[in-house]
Amino acid sequence: MALQEILARRAHEVAAVICEPVMCNNGCIPPEPGFLEGIREACDRNGIVLIFDEVITGFRLGLSGAQGYYKIVPDLAVFGKAMASGFPISAIVGRQRLMERFATGEVMHAGTLNAQNGCVAAALATIRELESQFPEIYNRLAAMTQTLASALSKAASKYGHALVVQGVGPVFHLGFTRAEAIKDYRDTLTCDKGKYGRFCDAMRERGVRLIGRGIWYVSAVHTPEDIEICSQAAEASFAALA
Repeated sequence: MALQEILARRAHEVAAVICEPVMCNNGCIPPEPGFLEGIREACDRNGIVLIFDEVITGFRLGLSGAQGYYKIVPDLAVFGKAMASGFPISAIVGRQRLMERFATGEVMHAGTLNAQNGCVAAALATIRELESQFPEIYNRLAAMTQTLASALSKAASKYGHALVVQGVGPVFHLGFTRAEAIKDYRDTLTCDKGKYGRFCDAMRERGVRLIGRGIWYVSAVHTPEDIEICSQAAEASFAALA
């Protein structure tokens, strides 16, 4: 791995490595087998802090996020509003040897919305609800996502559209491309963003609002009926684009 070689040569210059365990905003690219394990090992060997950006994956891939899903524990991790059902909140968590620096005042942790009671209450309520329904709620999310992704692929093929649908858990990316899969940033450049924009317009006309950059989320409040409505809207939209 190139990163391992770089860290071996320049460890004295590197304080931390930060990464998304799943590249959600660039095609929803999952890590290659051994990739996260290699980063973890390289950071341990060179005394470097490993940080996971779990703003998207946190509480979506499971109660312990991507680190639980892939069984790779970082030294620090950041989470966002998914842990509070959309309320504006973020959190930084990590190993005691690092987090205690905040407690002693050695490192400042400042924020305009720190300790905003309403958002903290929303986060606690959301996490308790997820815990009370674990693991069934994540199994249901996975099943609905698979149903939707399959319906999108079949409908696109029916009307002659080259499409890649890929992701992890209830998070996936839809891209109009002839690539077999999106494996790196170069592959994302093969996606027809203009066509996806027209698809978003067609879906909106049929009552479904999509995120313009191609990422899709299935939520715990979605129902099988919602998935069916979305699938029907998508088939009509693919037909209109054809």
